[in-house]
Amino acid sequence: MKRSFVLGMLIAIGALSIAVAAVQDAGRQGGRGRGGRGAQPEGLLAADAGQWREGRTTRLVKLRDNVYRINNTGSNLTAFVTDAGVVIVESGYPGWTSDVLAKIKSVTDKPLTMVINTHAHGDHASMNPELGKLAGNVVEFVAHEYAAKMMGQDDCSTLSGAGASACNAFKGENRKYLPGKTVKDKLSLKHGNLPIELAYYGPAHTNGDIVVTFPTLRMAHVGDLFAWPGVPRLFVEDGGSTIQFGETLRKAQAGTTNVDTIITGHSQVKTFQDWVDQRLFVDEYVGQVLAAHKAGKTVEEAVAGFKYSAKWSVCPPTDTFASQYPEDHEKFHTQCTYRTDQTLTDTKYAYGELDKKK
Repeated sequence: MKRSFVLGMLIAIGALSIAVAAVQDAGRQGGRGRGGRGAQPEGLLAADAGQWREGRTTRLVKLRDNVYRINNTGSNLTAFVTDAGVVIVESGYPGWTSDVLAKIKSVTDKPLTMVINTHAHGDHASMNPELGKLAGNVVEFVAHEYAAKMMGQDDCSTLSGAGASACNAFKGENRKYLPGKTVKDKLSLKHGNLPIELAYYGPAHTNGDIVVTFPTLRMAHVGDLFAWPGVPRLFVEDGGSTIQFGETLRKAQAGTTNVDTIITGHSQVKTFQDWVDQRLFVDEYVGQVLAAHKAGKTVEEAVAGFKYSAKWSVCPPTDTFASQYPEDHEKFHTQCTYRTDQTLTDTKYAYGELDKKK
């Protein structure tokens, strides 16, 4: 499929397509990368999918009784209706709040009472203050302690663009909407009739990614520990790690039991085996990074020599398309599954990590 065709189709589907990586690193309000500049990942579409604009709307997708995804807000916002109120995992970008609350009201008369953020990035958390103001009742906000610290730090300029967009959302009077309940390693909650397990396994996408498990539903929301199949997007400015990503996934999968359904950060709903396959792919990628670094290859030489097992059906680095909708995936990914557009950026990060250990 030609690049020009892909770009044309992406424009056509507009809000229904989530070119997430471009949004995440759009250099929001003072974020930086290595050397004080915003990280410049290669091959990303110049799109602002997920940002609210007049005329855009969310889409409600029922996953099962009392479980709904509200798509297009920037990440996979998922609502769980309980007898004590509605719990959502992830929020999204500001501007979508009235639409999100209307979608919730269309399926239940229960109020929004809890928001859980899997990590501290704008496309997952910067709507929180609006939700706190407009929900009409007290909303409890929950995140990992590192994520809460990142959202609340005074100087947002040390963070990536994605981190800064969340950090800047909580300035001034909005600080009262920072997560009031935090998890360090594990935390068990029960919201009405719904048990919820939160767990932290180490640095990956950021230093504060959590797995949110719903044992009675055999379902887990893993955020950007599995954003989409392929080389993962991560942010060392926010404590993420290329080298440790696979090991963190291994620990997370060992600790996430009796789960069949995985809600990703930005892609379609997946199976637990899909998540395991993603970890195996990451292991294969990181293994090649380690070997190239040991052999004294430059980052560019390393990336040029990477080869993957045929079973992964690897996409070319120019393919940066991600969507929450299976029909879109079928349009664009009939020949490949695993994205590689983040390879150069992640490998640079990995070399930086390895060089520090010398």
